Amino acid sequence: MRRPRGAFARTAAVGVLVSAAVLAAAVAGPWQLTPRFDAGQETPSPPPARPTMDLPTATATATPPPLDSDLPTPDLGWLLWVGAGVLALVLLALLVRWVLWWRRPHPPEPEPPATLAGTRAVENEPDIPALHRGAQAAVTQLEQAGPPRDAIVAAWLALEEAAEATGVHRRPAQTPTEFTTSVLARTGADEAAVTSLLGLYHQARFSTRAPGTAEVRAAAAALTQITESWPAPASVDAGPATPPGTAPGAHT
Repeated sequence: MRRPRGAFARTAAVGVLVSAAVLAAAVAGPWQLTPRFDAGQETPSPPPARPTMDLPTATATATPPPLDSDLPTPDLGWLLWVGAGVLALVLLALLVRWVLWWRRPHPPEPEPPATLAGTRAVENEPDIPALHRGAQAAVTQLEQAGPPRDAIVAAWLALEEAAEATGVHRRPAQTPTEFTTSVLARTGADEAAVTSLLGLYHQARFSTRAPGTAEVRAAAAALTQITESWPAPASVDAGPATPPGTAPGAHT
């Protein structure tokens, strides 16, 4: 009785295995047997090598990400207003400074000489005798001053001193030469002679060409013409004339 039970168990196990194999084959599909080696098939070539690429080094500069063009543009209009305000303040400061400068107190002008109502300023007339003495001193300088340059300069300076002694007021803006020329013009002096003497003085003082004896003679001639255009100086009275043949102090 034991043998039939054991045989039945083995038969049942085999049946279960066969059923499982059939079920697995149905699920997996038909079987294909791929031969491992085929004499008529070429040996497959190895796949091509993948291209290599250089990896970025640590020193490479990273490309910045693209800017987002959708960001709103900042409004810089307030800078224009600030600049306009600063410019307006500067212009206002300059205007205030100009107004203060224009309204500054001015120093009083010098008073003009004494004037008569409805007339021009009264000025002293040049003292002709003082000019005669100056002209004589100028002639002396031409004769005794030495070199022609020094003689001509000294002669004109003698006339300037004489003009200062005439009592005429010299304006602050006038140079001594201009003042002397104006005084001589007021006396009616020969204009051509004054111009000639002034030119010789400028040549002697400022020119690099040294004057000679001809210039000295021309200066002396100009002085003579100037002196002759003035009234003759008054002579000093010598007292009553003494009759001829009478000793001084004798009484009749």
